[in-house]
Amino acid sequence: MFTRRNAVKMLSGAGASLALTPLAPGLPSAFADSHISPILALAKKVAAGGDVKELTILLPRGSEANVKPVMDVFSAAVGVPMRLVFTNVDEINTRILTDTLIGANSFDIALPATFGLPELVDANALSPLDDLEEKYSSAIGMNASLYTVGDRFLGKTYGFQTDGDVYLMFYRKSWLEDPKEQARFLKENSTPLRVARSWTELDLQIAHFHQPENGKFGGALFRSPIHLIWEWWVRLHANGSWPVDDNFKPLVNSPAGVAALEAIIATQKNLYPEALTNGLVANWKAFAEGNMFCNIGWGGSQKFFHRAGSPIRFDLVFAPPPRNRGGRNRNADAVFQLGLELHSGAPIQSPGTRLSVCAICRLGRNVDQGHPQQQRILRPVPT
Repeated sequence: MFTRRNAVKMLSGAGASLALTPLAPGLPSAFADSHISPILALAKKVAAGGDVKELTILLPRGSEANVKPVMDVFSAAVGVPMRLVFTNVDEINTRILTDTLIGANSFDIALPATFGLPELVDANALSPLDDLEEKYSSAIGMNASLYTVGDRFLGKTYGFQTDGDVYLMFYRKSWLEDPKEQARFLKENSTPLRVARSWTELDLQIAHFHQPENGKFGGALFRSPIHLIWEWWVRLHANGSWPVDDNFKPLVNSPAGVAALEAIIATQKNLYPEALTNGLVANWKAFAEGNMFCNIGWGGSQKFFHRAGSPIRFDLVFAPPPRNRGGRNRNADAVFQLGLELHSGAPIQSPGTRLSVCAICRLGRNVDQGHPQQQRILRPVPT
């Protein structure tokens, strides 16, 4: 019988295949058919006479463009309606916990931030997927994810990480390469104007370009209460420290942590005024106006800054965040990751697992049929 539990498991896996169409429009049809058709065939067979009326997916606002194409194709193929429920990106983990505590069961699948996985597991808000992993992993490519650090906790699999953003620094190219500014900066600071090699150097650059009387600001770093920790975290790593030691003793108030906070405070006067209050999208919009030297961000920032009509579309230089002398090379640290998880209160599991695998599949991001891992995933899925 096509129960809600079977539905989510199946959806999760089929999703991995179905996502290939919107993510890789040039994908050969034979390539897609060899992976999608067996999953859809199985889903249709199981769906016949089933009792699934609707599947609900809880998403952060702004994520629907990546999930809805997969959802629509699977829904049409299997005949199960699907509904999206939205919440704020900063509140989705709280929404899952609240839903669990009051027994609301208002969704079946969610896309929470993976840094909250331990808390969600501890609250029994998520269903483990180990039986699915054992049964389907080789067939549908559950091990083909680019990022897996957010999939597991205490030896169990709870979801499939869909992204792995890394911090990037964005510099205005025309400002950085201006000969007059280069000469002035070198004279004042005895170091060339270039992509910053340390936070100390970056702070000097931010101060150099801050000219509010001329409508120009040194930077657009995130300084609102909910986002300030992001910059502090990167500065802490750059200063050579982890947040805890090997015995899990907090190092927040270590010399490295204090120095990071002191630098943040000292730099505040050289940022645009709304840095203290603007949230995520407001920060992007402000920086894209073109009157600021630098910003910190990730893939989502890059997409926004390079959208059609953006004043800074072709005027950016990208680089990893700077690191201070002796600091840890944490430039590839993940920042804000999202992962598809199955809600423990939902009486479904099967189709949802296939939707989850869809978003994580390497094939949808970089089509290379000669890649050994991709050849493995290309194998027809047993029905």
